[in-house]
Amino acid sequence: MNKVIGLVGEDPNDTTAVKNLLLQRFNKNITYLPLINRARGYQLDNARVKHALCIECRIKKPDIVLFIRDADGVATETNAISKCKDWFHRMSADLKSQNILLLNIYELEALIFADI
Repeated sequence: MNKVIGLVGEDPNDTTAVKNLLLQRFNKNITYLPLINRARGYQLDNARVKHALCIECRIKKPDIVLFIRDADGVATETNAISKCKDWFHRMSADLKSQNILLLNIYELEALIFADI
């Protein structure tokens, strides 16, 4: 049975890098599908983007939606991290899929850029 994993990120390079990392380990019977490609950075905070994501998920029916967001800080910066978590809960509230937040702190971003 083929699983579909939707990828939502601030930049196509972020989603492509995460997709490439996941493909190295999880490539059998899994399709990775970028969602809402036109939104960049803080455009993802827009209510229209949330509505577009809901529609796209209804049409494409991903089993899991992986939200990839930059915290723009280190793990100890709780204010930046809680803003990203709140965004994730708002964006994923109306989706019928399983939803996962991959919150990129500076240290993780370096690994993603290196495609390790």
